[in-house]
Amino acid sequence: MATDVAAAADKAESSAKGRAGTGWLPRPKRERRRGREAFLGQRQVYILPTGPGLGFAALLLVLLVGSINYNWASASA
Repeated sequence: MATDVAAAADKAESSAKGRAGTGWLPRPKRERRRGREAFLGQRQVYILPTGPGLGFAALLLVLLVGSINYNWASASA
């Protein structure tokens, strides 16, 4: 029984050494396109907000309007 466990441990260790550096998931192969370079300027790159990002922007706008209203109310008192 002990020799079976030792043999299994040796087998696992040797197979792990053979896969060293590969990790758990296979890495996608990178395609290299030579001679076809694309230059991106500011007008070609778009950053679009997500749903939560739009919600956060709306929250900031409500807080801004509320703070301006609070400031005007305290100034007139």
